[in-house]
Amino acid sequence: LYSPTSGKVNPIRLTFAYVQAAKRLGAQVLSNTEVTDVLVKMGRVMGVETSKGTYYADQVIDAAGSWAAEIAAMAGVDLPIRPRKGQLFITEPLGPFMDVTLQCARYNVIKFKPEAVGDKAVLRMGASLSIEQTENGGLVIGSTREFVGYDRENTLEAMEVTMRRAMRFFPALKDVNIIRAFAGLRPFTPDGIPVIGEVEKLPGFFVAAGHEGDGIALAPITGKLMAELLVQGKSSYPLEAFSPNRFRRWSEGDFE
Repeated sequence: LYSPTSGKVNPIRLTFAYVQAAKRLGAQVLSNTEVTDVLVKMGRVMGVETSKGTYYADQVIDAAGSWAAEIAAMAGVDLPIRPRKGQLFITEPLGPFMDVTLQCARYNVIKFKPEAVGDKAVLRMGASLSIEQTENGGLVIGSTREFVGYDRENTLEAMEVTMRRAMRFFPALKDVNIIRAFAGLRPFTPDGIPVIGEVEKLPGFFVAAGHEGDGIALAPITGKLMAELLVQGKSSYPLEAFSPNRFRRWSEGDFE
C-alpha cells in the first residue's frame, strides 16, 4: 500500500491537545472516574452515575471505544462492539532505514476478507505487516487483529509470526534486536463501519465508537458530526450508514 498524501500524528499528544482545547471552551474533565451506571427514566436517558457522583444530562455520548458495549449495556442497549487486540514490536535504534510507512496487502485482507487467508495461525491472530521508523531510529513493527477479550498481553507466537512476515520483505532485519512490545485494543464492529448517532429506542443516548484501527484518524470528523447532531439536531454529512440502529439485523452468528 502506498499513499503519498498520508500523514502521521502522535495520538497521545493529540488527545491532550483536545483536552486542553475543551477546557478552554469551558468543558470539565474528570480523570480516573468510572462510569458505574447510565440513568434512564421514562424511556429516555437522564445522565450517568460515576465513582465521583451523579451527573444529569439530556444527552449522553458513549465514546468508550472497546468498552462502548459495556457502557451501552448499562442503558439496556445491545451494542455489538468487541475488543480486537493488536500487538506491536519496537526494535533497537537503527540508522536511516525507511522514510515511509509500509503495509502489506494482508493488513486489509485480514480485516475485510479473512476467508482469503489460508494459514490458520495467521488467520487466528489476524497477523499482517505494518512497519515504519520513528524519529529516534527504532522500527515499529506490527500487527495482529485478535479476538481475545480484554487481554493486552504480548505473546511470543505473535512476535514470531510478525517478525517472519517482516523479514520476508526486509531480510536485513534478521539480526536486529526487539527491545520493547506493547498491545492495544481496537473497537471492532461486525460490518467494519463505525457507530455514530442516536439510539432510536433510547432518546438522548448517542454512540461514537467502533472505528477499530482508524479511531485517531477519524476522531476530528466524528467529533464535528457529533457536535452538529447534538447542537443542531442534524449533521452536515448523512449518518444513516453509521447508525447504531442498523444492528437490529445482526444475529449472534453474524457477530461471531
